[in-house]
Amino acid sequence: MGNCLASCASGVYIFLLKQKVEVEIIREPDLKPAQVTELAVAAESYAIRALWHSNYHAHRDPFVTLVAAAMATKKILLGVLAVSPYELHRHDH
Repeated sequence: MGNCLASCASGVYIFLLKQKVEVEIIREPDLKPAQVTELAVAAESYAIRALWHSNYHAHRDPFVTLVAAAMATKKILLGVLAVSPYELHRHDH
């Protein structure tokens, strides 16, 4: 992987890979799946390299959230940041 050149509060990261600038977006899990899909389609149209989704126990399953985005896009990379099994499969006793 290349070196991270810049980041900002909105979760947009810019990488220099093989003398080419690549942009990746990291999102908080506060969007609904339809909004994530809309963002992924728009990002892909601007040649954004990847869309990463965060994971917190109080929000939707990040993998399920990305399903519709995966079906609506062809080239953009979609991924989930670090995942805790406890957060996804919580059992409060």
